Amino acid sequence: MAWSNGTEPGKKTTRLLVRLHRDERGAGLLEYAMVFAFVAVPIVFLFDRLFDVLSDYFGMMAFFVTWPLI
Repeated sequence: MAWSNGTEPGKKTTRLLVRLHRDERGAGLLEYAMVFAFVAVPIVFLFDRLFDVLSDYFGMMAFFVTWPLI
């Protein structure tokens, strides 16, 4: 079967995918983004949780310090 533009359907897509696979521009940026996503973001959530725990602990200590000695 002859195609009107001289190429088979999907041939351009295949060439585009091969070209994108060989292109390494932006790989460094992607690596930095992955490090940020997998390391820095969980650390932020851990610090947030740690702040909540410490805040509750010192709030409890402040409450008990205000009790008169019996």
